[in-house]
Amino acid sequence: MTFLPIYFYLIVVSFCVSLLVYKDSRYPYLKLFPPFLFATIIAEFTAAYLSNIAEHNVYIYNFFSNKYHNHFLNVAKIWEKIKLKHKTYIS
Repeated sequence: MTFLPIYFYLIVVSFCVSLLVYKDSRYPYLKLFPPFLFATIIAEFTAAYLSNIAEHNVYIYNFFSNKYHNHFLNVAKIWEKIKLKHKTYIS
């Protein structure tokens, strides 16, 4: 297998950092990132492997792009709830 692209290693580093932040309960929306980044690592590794053996990998990206957008919509929804709960009014 050839070398993986640099962004793959950045995703792995991001996954490791997200595991450190996972225990912090002040930011509940950050608890969604470790499973998402793990799924990203699996999808990217599988797509790179399929590309190396001359198979089509577009179906992996088609499936994962839907999950990607749904994930960030869920994060935005949770973040908005937190932001509205802690809203301060300046008079």
